[in-house]
Amino acid sequence: MFKKRRVLFSLLSIIVSGIVILGVLLKEAQSILLTLDNMAIIQVIICATLNEENWQSGYEPIKMCFSFKNKNYKEVICSIPFDGENFLDAWGRPIIIKNQKEDKEFYIELRSNGRDGKLGTHDDLIIQGWKSK
Repeated sequence: MFKKRRVLFSLLSIIVSGIVILGVLLKEAQSILLTLDNMAIIQVIICATLNEENWQSGYEPIKMCFSFKNKNYKEVICSIPFDGENFLDAWGRPIIIKNQKEDKEFYIELRSNGRDGKLGTHDDLIIQGWKSK
C-alpha cells in the first residue's frame, strides 16, 4: 500500500511539474508572438508612410503616435506599449527602429533584444524589409 502511494505521489509530482513547465513555455511563446506582432504593425505603418522627404528624420515613436492624420494608423500605433520615448517589447525593453536609404530603396529594421535583453544573442527578434521609392 505504501509503495503504491509513493508511486502515485511521484507520478502526480511529475504531472504537476510538466504543467508548470508548459505554462512557462506558453508564456514565453505569447511574449514572442506579441512582440513580433507589434513589430510587424510598426513596420507596415513605416512602409506606408516612408518617403524621400521623411526618411532621415527617423521614426521617433512619440512623433508616430501623434503626427498621423490617418485615424486608423494613429489608433493602431498608439495601442503598442510605449514608455514616452520608445515602443516596448513584451519584456518592457525598447524596440529599436533603424532605417536607411540605399539607391532607390529604403531599408527598414526593427529589433527586440529578446528576453535576455542582450544584443546579438539567440533570442533576439528581428524584422527586416525593403521599400522601393
